[in-house]
Amino acid sequence: MSDIELREIHLGNLDEVAELRVAPEQMELVADNAYSIAQALLDPEGDCRAAYFENQAVGFYYTRLLDEGRRLYLCRFMVDHRQQGRGLGRKILRELLNAAFASEHLECVDLAVSREPGNAEGFYLKCGFQPTDEAYKGGWRMVLTRSRHLKHNTAEEAG
Repeated sequence: MSDIELREIHLGNLDEVAELRVAPEQMELVADNAYSIAQALLDPEGDCRAAYFENQAVGFYYTRLLDEGRRLYLCRFMVDHRQQGRGLGRKILRELLNAAFASEHLECVDLAVSREPGNAEGFYLKCGFQPTDEAYKGGWRMVLTRSRHLKHNTAEEAG
């Protein structure tokens, strides 16, 4: 059982989620959480969640289902700067991906990553995403297919 909880955002936890911040060198790479929450709530295909560890908000993500549910675009993903370096980002992303790939329809998850200093490309590579070298949504596209996710999860569980 995971020690990460993915919770809906509501008035009771909005402030603590909106106050989460990335490291200063990452600020130009990730939109503010309050803006992302508003964007997700106005997006008919959007969904956002807060990630909790030991009952404390530590991260946030916003996703969009595309191509009739065959593809999930990870619009935003962040871990609070005070929580980075503890392996929580990988745990949160694993929970998100396991929940997403529980849908038989979903074929892949993709995202756009910056190539600016402080980017998360190395993080996503460690999580099984593959770069495509395709310009995408203001960054560079990375993709994780269902089969690669299952293979990556099995390898992580094995050791």
